[in-house]
Amino acid sequence: MPHCKSTVYCRECTLTFQYVGAYLSNPLRRTICSSHRRIQTLYWSYKRQTKLQMGHPWQICMLKTTNPMQRKVYLALVTLVGVHCLVSPVFAYNAEMESALVPIIQCRQLLDPVEGYLNNANWDKARTSVNYCTRVLRLKTNMKTVSNLLSEDNLKDKAIEYTVDIDNAMSQLDASAYTPNFIPSDTRGITDQNEKYQTQAKDFYHKVIQELDAFLDLSPAEELKNAQDKASKLVPEVY
Repeated sequence: MPHCKSTVYCRECTLTFQYVGAYLSNPLRRTICSSHRRIQTLYWSYKRQTKLQMGHPWQICMLKTTNPMQRKVYLALVTLVGVHCLVSPVFAYNAEMESALVPIIQCRQLLDPVEGYLNNANWDKARTSVNYCTRVLRLKTNMKTVSNLLSEDNLKDKAIEYTVDIDNAMSQLDASAYTPNFIPSDTRGITDQNEKYQTQAKDFYHKVIQELDAFLDLSPAEELKNAQDKASKLVPEVY
């Protein structure tokens, strides 16, 4: 019996569909195929995922026919497998990781000028950048997402530790930059009391920067690079 083959290329794998003969009962629910001396069983259901394994070529098998209904069945199987590929766990992992990393990288960029604001006693600008990171870009939430997505337990534990430390340091940084607004300035623009809070704020700032860089280093290289490219094209609306 002549065979014909159709190949679909996806992000993580190549799926090959080939007519090699089949035993069909309800093809949209269960298809048992004979291929290369092995029996491959695929389950199709709207309520459960298929048993397709990413990274391997699979064959959806069906007796070659001119029957329009069977042709529709074949096309339906191809469509279902193609959709599974596009929403595969690997693809979803990459997308979710990058999506969480982008705002974290934006925060890192926004924090760069904060030390200069602190040096110049520009407390409001410093707090604006800090609060934009914590409230708008949801730094803590996105760091938690990245932490949970890390595959190795030791990396995950370290990432969670950084998340807690950075969240606390950001709160202390904001508070340290808030208090000087209520302390009268002298001719220099900074009093001894202000200088105390300025030093304190800078200490928290350096802690945030150091640990945020270390946190990003824990991320997968490919997803981190993609997220950096995306973040570089975004301009946060900080005024």
